[in-house]
Amino acid sequence: MTSAWKPAKIAAALALCMTGTWAYADWIGIQLPYNQFGHLENVGGNCAPTATANSFQYLQNRYGAGAGNLIPGAGTDLASARDKLINGWTNAKGEVRAGMGDCGASERSWWETKSYWVTDFGSSHVKVDGQVKLTGANPFAGWYWGDVLENVSPTWDFLWREISHGEDIELGIRYAGGAHAITLTSLKFDDTNGNMAWDAGEARKLDYLDPNDTSKLFEADLTYNVTEARLEFVWDNGQKNSNKQSHIALAYTESVPAPGVLLLLALGLSLLWFRARRTGGRLPAPGSH
Repeated sequence: MTSAWKPAKIAAALALCMTGTWAYADWIGIQLPYNQFGHLENVGGNCAPTATANSFQYLQNRYGAGAGNLIPGAGTDLASARDKLINGWTNAKGEVRAGMGDCGASERSWWETKSYWVTDFGSSHVKVDGQVKLTGANPFAGWYWGDVLENVSPTWDFLWREISHGEDIELGIRYAGGAHAITLTSLKFDDTNGNMAWDAGEARKLDYLDPNDTSKLFEADLTYNVTEARLEFVWDNGQKNSNKQSHIALAYTESVPAPGVLLLLALGLSLLWFRARRTGGRLPAPGSH
């Protein structure tokens, strides 16, 4: 590769490198480790709290004490975390928190329940973020930690940025007649022009962990509906659902910024990222060994 690289691109490449980026032919992707997520199955229509608990397990496994105590019982009692996210809990100060209910949880109850959970059980390092399109001029007024939310349908740039930082992302999807919650684990795109960034016309895919069947990851083509200004894919978990055209209605994220990342990024300004280009060559997935 002979093209000049700007510092921002090099820093971005290093950030991707540290989160499990891989390249094969022209495809570039970010894959969060499947085995670090929780694999609790959805029971009784509790997809949102189940997906959230599975996401919290990822933070607990990846960062340990740096994430706080997001999963009780030595960081393994996912069912207990799920049940409290549904029904509520009382924190160490005696404050009663309302749960989000089942899969019919509203955007607000889902967001506030997980944000209160992070407040009560997470470390001070855990940060949350999100995008969700709602009506009204100031739809998040009065929401707990609502000031960090963006009133917009989740965008590719937002999802790519969050997952490249190692953040776990719950997605709320909608389809004709219903809604569901899943956990995003991977994004990838076909970088046909070799500029290390997605451009219009290049194919995109996502992988997700579905609480209806956590035995494996599911992959789907990701498209953009220009008329509705939203990302869409065909949701199919292989067992309990079959080929429903869906759109991403919300994306809620949480992360534990790793110490030293900024220093590593600064050092990375002197590095170059080489990628496989139509030769069948393969780059080892950073962080996989």
